[in-house]
Amino acid sequence: SECWKTAVGRIETSCRRLSDEDQRKLAVAFTNCHLAASGKQTYPCSWEDPVRSCTENMNDVAFGAYTTFFTHTGNICFFLGQVAWQERAEMTITNLARNSREVGEKLEKSLEYHEELLELERTSLDNQKSIIESEKVLKESLEESTG
Repeated sequence: SECWKTAVGRIETSCRRLSDEDQRKLAVAFTNCHLAASGKQTYPCSWEDPVRSCTENMNDVAFGAYTTFFTHTGNICFFLGQVAWQERAEMTITNLARNSREVGEKLEKSLEYHEELLELERTSLDNQKSIIESEKVLKESLEESTG
């Protein structure tokens, strides 16, 4: 869910280099995501707050969930990072496919315009040939009449 993605999005380092403090803050964020999804009381905590102030008022169930999440933050972080990467990759592929289709359509339209232009050039060339032939006939006629 967005709550989990937002939690992972807050960390400033990669999942491999999580400090103990980052792990604790992620665990608080994950706990609150879980509690909110379960319709339970959450324990709002900003990223700047000391973790202790975020956990000191937790009931035993919430603190148990926090402890469980703390031990698994690295794995959850990697998993959510992979999910986010997968979503970005799918969006990129979708955009590439759409753009490729649009480019293909534009190329087809361009080909049609070029074919029309080529036909018009052929017609123009035929007309020019006809004019040249007419000029030759006219020249011959003038030479015969003056000649």
